[in-house]
Amino acid sequence: MVRLDDWIGEILAAVHQSERRDSTLVVLLSDHGLDFDPVRLNYSFPVNRWLREPQFGTHTVLAPVVEDTELALTVPVRGVDFTRIYESPGSAFGPGVPQGEKGFVTAYTDNTGNPRFDAYLRNSDLNRLHLLLLETLRCRKQPELLDRIFPEFTISFSAVKDWLGNEIAEAHRAAEGLSQIANSVPTDTDAVRRLNAESVAYRRTAAALARLSSIPTDKPGWLSWARSGFSIPKLIPKRYFGPTNSINQLKTYITGWDTPPQTRWREPAVYRRVDYTRVFAETQAASANAHGNEYPFHFFSTAVPLELLHQESDRPLRQAVWLVFRSSEAVILESSQGEILYRPVRAVFDEDGKIKFEPSSDQSRDALGLSHLANRWMSPHLWVSHPAESSEWRLAPLILAELFRDNFKAGDPVPGRDDIQEFAREFHFEQQRPDFRVWTFRGWNVNSNSHTPGGSHGNFTELDARTTFAVWGGQNFRLRRGELLPGAFLTSDIRSTVFATIGETGSRNAGTSIRMLPIRDLRERKPDDTRTGTVIPITEPAPGSPTGPDDRRN
Repeated sequence: MVRLDDWIGEILAAVHQSERRDSTLVVLLSDHGLDFDPVRLNYSFPVNRWLREPQFGTHTVLAPVVEDTELALTVPVRGVDFTRIYESPGSAFGPGVPQGEKGFVTAYTDNTGNPRFDAYLRNSDLNRLHLLLLETLRCRKQPELLDRIFPEFTISFSAVKDWLGNEIAEAHRAAEGLSQIANSVPTDTDAVRRLNAESVAYRRTAAALARLSSIPTDKPGWLSWARSGFSIPKLIPKRYFGPTNSINQLKTYITGWDTPPQTRWREPAVYRRVDYTRVFAETQAASANAHGNEYPFHFFSTAVPLELLHQESDRPLRQAVWLVFRSSEAVILESSQGEILYRPVRAVFDEDGKIKFEPSSDQSRDALGLSHLANRWMSPHLWVSHPAESSEWRLAPLILAELFRDNFKAGDPVPGRDDIQEFAREFHFEQQRPDFRVWTFRGWNVNSNSHTPGGSHGNFTELDARTTFAVWGGQNFRLRRGELLPGAFLTSDIRSTVFATIGETGSRNAGTSIRMLPIRDLRERKPDDTRTGTVIPITEPAPGSPTGPDDRRN
């Protein structure tokens, strides 16, 4: 601790002696809190191993190299820069089936080692088309079977072509933007190499998808193409996932065939499907954890298209999140002004697979115990300030809104400016939106491959969400050198405080904007508010004084 104190003192002394001291903000952050019971260890659920099992889809899984890949600037498009592929022996696209090959990845997970994991699945329509391409190769010398495959292929190909053109165009645009960025930093050889490599990868993907798009759709042309043979990897890149799955796709996700090959086209062919909106909440482990709970997963969550809820809200929406528990459901709405609304619901699907959310008034089916706050628009400040005794899940709506929001977007595009480079930067993150997120019960963690025990961290309680946060600013800020904003804060407080502080300087670059998050600015806390910390004076190095250990103490 003394050495850490010395290091911080060195930083503050260096800033004080710098020409930029008046416009420099020093921020010290820790990781989130840890809710650890030394008597009871958490038991980790090996989610990547289970995703290779039939119950969860027989996926071939990529293992990520970092946590929070959707926020990591150094990780390329999802499915590209990962260390290892775990092949599923039951994969419907792997070497265990005729014409199948290794390396066709259909899933990867993120944030393993926490009470949650984020799941990325290859687009279900792409899975269906891949299955039919395999069948076309298997049956290409059997004209009567090709005649029966063609109608199903046409339906599947049409669903993919609905989004294929846009995927090709965006990949080309992102590639061009990355090339332009690389040309703008010629002296940074490592950045140029990475940017150009990613640009080439996008162009390679676009070329493969263009070949896929050019498959003939008239029967004579298709039959001629099918009989001539083709290479599936030249049509579908092995690590290409396609667009994020819709809710209906997640509910009826295609993972393979239920009809055996011998009778597949001599009777109606049936696909094997998984309902990801339900499968996790209903999963039982082989044995209970130390708390006696044999159900690892608490709830499933996914983003909801706003057009499905435009009649459910009396104000413009920024986002909506659907939560599915074992015996209940809820939605969290965030308005364009940052207000939060929590509503217990029941999802109803019609014959066409369209979803509708019907309000639920049964408080016993409110898994988060927030019925007393339901159907009320509240600012994040009110959510945070609500008495803690109401529910340990009090912070869940706020944290979920923060996680699902497009926080990587700095602001609206500047009119009249060519934004292809900005598009390329954001496209990286757009491609890494998880299909869904799943949280575990207390006493369960999620690990990548092994049953490794550990403590509970990163969940929804205030203890889990608290972060050490200290800010020390230059003369251009209201919080100046010689003052410190200390304490343990909620992670959702930090960005709004820092952004608001930066905004006071009036020194933003021309043509840029920072979206202020509508959460608390901690500098406005009352001096006697010990729960979140206050601005306090600290010892400041005297100008020109030595910076030995005794002088550096903060």
